[in-house]
Amino acid sequence: MSLICTDVITPAFERTKKFMFPFKLKPWLKLGFLSLLASSLWTNFNFNYRFSSPSDFVWFVGLWESYPGLIITGAIFLVLLGLFLVFISSLLTFTLFKSVDTQKVLIKKNTKDTFGLGKSYFWFNLIAGFVIALVFILLILLFVWPFITGQVADFPLASILLLILVFGLIVFILALFFAFIKLFVIYYMYLKKKRFCFSFRKSWGLLKKHFTEMFVFALIRLGMHIAIAIAAFFLMLILLIPILIVGAILGGIVYLVYQGLGLVVAIVLGVIFGLIILIAFALVVLLIAAPIDVFLINYNLMFMRKILALKN
Repeated sequence: MSLICTDVITPAFERTKKFMFPFKLKPWLKLGFLSLLASSLWTNFNFNYRFSSPSDFVWFVGLWESYPGLIITGAIFLVLLGLFLVFISSLLTFTLFKSVDTQKVLIKKNTKDTFGLGKSYFWFNLIAGFVIALVFILLILLFVWPFITGQVADFPLASILLLILVFGLIVFILALFFAFIKLFVIYYMYLKKKRFCFSFRKSWGLLKKHFTEMFVFALIRLGMHIAIAIAAFFLMLILLIPILIVGAILGGIVYLVYQGLGLVVAIVLGVIFGLIILIAFALVVLLIAAPIDVFLINYNLMFMRKILALKN
């Protein structure tokens, strides 16, 4: 018995090939740009300092006592920056979907057409992020409290292990939850033009009705992500070789300039060459990201359309 999740792989690949080739630099760069801004890298933007030991937490408390105003200002700035990035990511997620679905990379028009969906998704990300942050802060405080109060000896080892177990369990549940959101809910939102809460309920109903199909699809997507990540890593290494060679040559030129014309000229030249290398690296990343995300989105859209019994 064939499964929808396997039947649509070849059509998704063919549709991606038709969209991406013959190669045109501008659409590739625009798609790569959308892909990076709409990715989970921004959606899960992480500002928290990771304490490597309880003494670091005590050090932070001391720093807070010395510079409370500076820390508050910095925290407000980071929170506002995070909110901005999450908002942009939420909006451009659906911009990217429509660009791939219509095979027209019209960023302004597609963003306007899907603005309501992006706004609804942003509110979910905002509320979910706040709740998750609150839960993890409470867990961290429970863990470090004995070290702060100097009552480590009175804190049973079993309690520490239990906290670690609870922490790991929460992370696992969140991973499943967000996989459900990323693979099904937001695609339902796009295809049905519905807000997040409605789409979540309907997607949950679909999961119960088509559990085998959707579970196998999720496993295939996981396998694709792993395989694509490995392939993209080696491809990036290959593409970076000429960049590194050019970088080494430019570095040699900067050194010769330093020897002949002095430090100031060498620094200016080094900054210019550094920007050139950075732009070249960014272009490589964008060109790799574009076809990968286009294929995955095509695959997801085709699968969900079949599940929803919509025409492709």
